[in-house]
Amino acid sequence: MGLLALGHAVTDAYAAFLSPLWPILVAKLGISMSLVGLSTSVMNVSASFMQPLYGYWADRTRRRIFVVAGPGISAFFMCLIGIVPSYAALIAAIALAGVGVAAFHPQAAASVGTGSYRRKGLALSVFITGGAVGYAAGPLIASSFSARYGLENLYLLAFPGVLTSLTLYLFMAAPPLRPVPVGLAGVFRDLRPRLKPLSALYAMSALRSASTIGLVTFLPFLLRERGLSLVEGGGMVSLFLLAGSVGGMVGGTLSDRIDRRTLLSGSLAAATPLLMAMNAIDHVGLSFATFLALASFTLAFSNPVNVILAQELIPNSINTASALMIGSSWGTGGLIAATFGLFADAYGVPALLRGIAFVPAGAALLGLILFRRQVAQTVDSQTFKRA
Repeated sequence: MGLLALGHAVTDAYAAFLSPLWPILVAKLGISMSLVGLSTSVMNVSASFMQPLYGYWADRTRRRIFVVAGPGISAFFMCLIGIVPSYAALIAAIALAGVGVAAFHPQAAASVGTGSYRRKGLALSVFITGGAVGYAAGPLIASSFSARYGLENLYLLAFPGVLTSLTLYLFMAAPPLRPVPVGLAGVFRDLRPRLKPLSALYAMSALRSASTIGLVTFLPFLLRERGLSLVEGGGMVSLFLLAGSVGGMVGGTLSDRIDRRTLLSGSLAAATPLLMAMNAIDHVGLSFATFLALASFTLAFSNPVNVILAQELIPNSINTASALMIGSSWGTGGLIAATFGLFADAYGVPALLRGIAFVPAGAALLGLILFRRQVAQTVDSQTFKRA
């Protein structure tokens, strides 16, 4: 568990390097908000939509290559963004960094999900929190390093990721389960009778992801407009993501004790008024930071719950289930967030952030309409109360 949480933290830290550096990358490469949104989409699609394929391969083999290689690949390519000479080169670097992120997550999450843990919700929330902490630290690490040593020297930060891959290679045991002897036809056969509840879970996760990606991508521009430095802006983004990591941990723990459906819809619904309150504050101070952190905390509550429910729905393809909830839904959220750049170009970043506040409420409403009824028909209600 410790090594997997470490690998998750390191991999996701590199995935978060891009966000606080956007203001200086925009100035350096001369790109619009629309292209910022497109770049974010490329990163999230590369890091997410390939995860079901890696999950399928992981279901078919006991090799550790996906978990071992992920941190090093993401580190190497993400740290090239400081020296890219053009927008096309930037797109290539972040797309290849996404490959490492995509390779790591399904097999690592499945290794946790199949471990001998009495409280699966707690175990999975520890793993997810490890990634969330890394994702939270990434913006502050990238902005602080670039402010002190220059963006062009960012490549030096690749070494911790490569070292993490080496550590996993030397000390991580092989996956505990034998490969499940099903082909693609078997995976689709598992999915077909559970398609409706999985679709509801997927849609809720995608909308939550779109909210998070949109905030992480465009918040630094608002903070820069309001006079914050590169490091201060990176610190605020890290605060947002760190609060989310705590929320994921708390949500996963509570899901072992109370109805998971309530956590899913309730936490998403609570995020909207908190984001509205944040947007109503016209200066960046303690109040702004407090509402930002509380909104992130509530948004992340449902993250581990989504993964657990998907694994329980298709237990014979748990790597694939993990990939759908951790990976592909995030990629779909990235595609949704790509449209945010167009909105920002037309109406401005403050108006965009006000609009994003209502996306979690939409996800909660979807859960009330679809998820409660469909999942209850597919999985015995007791599985939602105890892992």
